[in-house]
Amino acid sequence: MREILSKTIQGLPPGFRTVFVLRDVEGLSTEETAAALELSVPAVKSRLLRARLQLRERLGRFFQKRASGDGNQ
Repeated sequence: MREILSKTIQGLPPGFRTVFVLRDVEGLSTEETAAALELSVPAVKSRLLRARLQLRERLGRFFQKRASGDGNQ
């Protein structure tokens, strides 16, 4: 499961991936993430939302394929 999640995170666009990793993996606050990346707080929130939505969609598709027997694992 960890490998699947890691590959899915790596598949995110770089701007989304960086924000996601800093906030949800490393545990930085929104303000700390914004400062580290020289972004506004609203930009960090927007990118984080989009990253989470893309992860949800991609993981959902992966597990639907597995459940229907179309997965390779």
